[in-house]
Amino acid sequence: MSGSRTVREVMSGEVTSLDVNDNLSIADDVMNLGRIRHMPVVDEDDRLVGIVSQRDIFRGALSRLLGYGERAQSK
Repeated sequence: MSGSRTVREVMSGEVTSLDVNDNLSIADDVMNLGRIRHMPVVDEDDRLVGIVSQRDIFRGALSRLLGYGERAQSK
């Protein structure tokens, strides 16, 4: 790694975010179209509350396909 470079020099300046109430299908579509693997999730005040990844979406879809209920999915 180059010790003299900063995060600012390599980060994405235009950030697409998701709302906490967006459906996973929307997140999946946006991530696929934008070739994005991780997206910030914001609340109604545009405060960062988390990050969702392609792995999270895959896990959610797999749980649903296997018939796990909401309680099992949350665990």
